[in-house]
Amino acid sequence: MIKSLEIKNFRLFKELNITGFKPINVIVGDNAAGKTAFLEAILVASMATPSVLNINLIRGIRYFALPYDEEQFQKQFSSLFFNFDVEKTISFKIIQQGNKEASLEIYFDRSQNKIIEMPVDQPLIPQPQGFSRPFIPSVTPLAFHRKSFEGEENTLYISMTQNGFSIDGGKNFLEAEMFSAPPLESYFQKVTSWYSKLSEDGKEQTIDNIMKKLYPDIVKLSIIIPSLYAPATLYASVVNHDKKIPLSIVSSGIYKVLSLILTVKTLKSSIILIDEIDNGIYYEKFSLLWKLLHDLSIENNNQIFLSTHSREFLKSNTLLKDNFKKDFSLIQLSHKNGIGKAYISESRDIFKAIESGIEVR
Repeated sequence: MIKSLEIKNFRLFKELNITGFKPINVIVGDNAAGKTAFLEAILVASMATPSVLNINLIRGIRYFALPYDEEQFQKQFSSLFFNFDVEKTISFKIIQQGNKEASLEIYFDRSQNKIIEMPVDQPLIPQPQGFSRPFIPSVTPLAFHRKSFEGEENTLYISMTQNGFSIDGGKNFLEAEMFSAPPLESYFQKVTSWYSKLSEDGKEQTIDNIMKKLYPDIVKLSIIIPSLYAPATLYASVVNHDKKIPLSIVSSGIYKVLSLILTVKTLKSSIILIDEIDNGIYYEKFSLLWKLLHDLSIENNNQIFLSTHSREFLKSNTLLKDNFKKDFSLIQLSHKNGIGKAYISESRDIFKAIESGIEVR
């Protein structure tokens, strides 16, 4: 479990050092205060491999298939850097329980500057106007310099080849999963796969029972391949309907709840990041959802970081009133002059504030 996190030069966080994380950490703040960026920082620091930079897809930023030059290559990643300054170094340091440390630095490594060799007769990069020869760019790769919890150091790179991006693979520091709002298409495939694995092991009844408790009209879940070339999809048997219906058609909110439950049920000893958890979920489900997320995460040794704008969602957490309050923290984010700030509160302070009507979002 992560105990503290240090962030430098990532998104709107110029320098941030926050400690005191609990098994479940609730992130609040105004729009553009950095809630999603904070979740992304935890994801990047935990996985610490170049493949994690697909987080830009969540923001609607898609990579060029083959950038023309160094400037275009750097633009793919400039939004990750504080103030879009690619001359800086992004850095993270994670401290776990037991004071084990891991660190990551992300920077453009000019010592590894490479020329992309193109075939003279068949250049793969379109030619800028006025050029009569193949356009051969020089690319400075993006480096991930890593020091693991075990003290091992290595550097992974994102660079370019004739065929596009070259992305080095590596072992994650920690296993982490991010549930974005809205979720990426690949997440639907994961959810179906997780339910399929539970079904294969004969354990799907636990999930079916949870869903029936939350949504009595859902009789049973199943996986169906609707046509020859279609992917496997989660369907539901629903009261007063003869045919099974794709769960995402029944309700996107119900599908989201199932996704969250399957995530904390399936993953073990992982970091789970949930953006805008309350979005699309009916308020009467909040209290039971809190309990399910708490109990399943504790059972599987998972740590949850979730963001919300909802006062109703915060007030519905009855676990803050009893012996489980030690398992929660509240992280309040804000920004001043474009620089993100954070303040962490213990759960007893959260409960007192909510009961007193004090604004904690």
